[in-house]
Amino acid sequence: MLCFLRGHSLLTQSGAVQSVPSSDVDVSERRGEAFLQASWKLQSDLMLDTGLRAEYSTISERGDTSMSRSFFYPKPRAVLTWTMDENSLVRLRAEHRLGQLNFGDFISSANLTSGGNVTAGNPNLRPDQRWQYELAYEFHFWDIGAVTISLMHQDIDNLLDLKPLADANGQLFDVRGNIGSGRSDTLSVRTTLPTGRLSDLLSGGRLNLAGDWRDSNVHDPLTGVTRRFTWEEASSYSVSFTQDLDALRSTWSVSYYNGYKEIGSRLAENDRYLGNPQVSLAWAYKPTPQLNFNFQLANVLISSHTRISDYFSGPRNVSPITNHEVEIGYSRPRLYFNIRKTFN
Repeated sequence: MLCFLRGHSLLTQSGAVQSVPSSDVDVSERRGEAFLQASWKLQSDLMLDTGLRAEYSTISERGDTSMSRSFFYPKPRAVLTWTMDENSLVRLRAEHRLGQLNFGDFISSANLTSGGNVTAGNPNLRPDQRWQYELAYEFHFWDIGAVTISLMHQDIDNLLDLKPLADANGQLFDVRGNIGSGRSDTLSVRTTLPTGRLSDLLSGGRLNLAGDWRDSNVHDPLTGVTRRFTWEEASSYSVSFTQDLDALRSTWSVSYYNGYKEIGSRLAENDRYLGNPQVSLAWAYKPTPQLNFNFQLANVLISSHTRISDYFSGPRNVSPITNHEVEIGYSRPRLYFNIRKTFN
């Protein structure tokens, strides 16, 4: 597989051209992958699935920087499944996964609408590598009912994030790069509850619950202080209810999402993004097998989105705050309508 990107950026201030590292770059990647898979039924209730993928790639760059690098990464995987009974199972997984690089990170960019942020390009990027260890339990009930609980731990090398870069003149820039090792732990719960068993009024209904709790740890490349991964939510959850009304040839649903809180930092800036909870309603009507009407009312609660930023006079580890900015935006409800007709 061949991927490529040519990028050229130019930054001027008061009519003068500002030098930014890796602003004129032609980057390409050739990547190939081979894999083997095998399964063993160790016992009547115990199954082992294994696999080995091997990825080879060559990244070449021309322009401000001319260089070529080759990488080889083995990606083993093993899944052990214990079927406890006809309704429940336990699954253990160990896997080595490889992240994919964003070619846009090789080339400098500027966002002049948000703090005048300038991000330099980085010709020395490496993909992150993750060892994932997961323990999951699944329980099935009432035909389509299910509960899944999983706990995943990740050990990560070459973690990608923003870090400071000094050019030949000693000027500092933000750059997307590898900042070292980190770890991440995630607890996930998923539940599907058929509500027809609870009440005839809820016949044909399904209540879906989803929740995630996350913890992570990495050293900030500028301050050295241990912190959470950038833009990672500590927790999130959603609830939705869907009901099929066969007599009306309809399906309706309502969903709730708890919102978000994300934190990130740049060389001379700290940011927090906050989002309020959101509620959506939907109705689908199918008068004939060939005709569908779909209605959706999104963002019923008129949610708000808030950005809170602290700006520093220089690198945030040694400089005072010069400006505090709060930006609040509101999203109005949105109505979507769709008609689909199938012709035989």
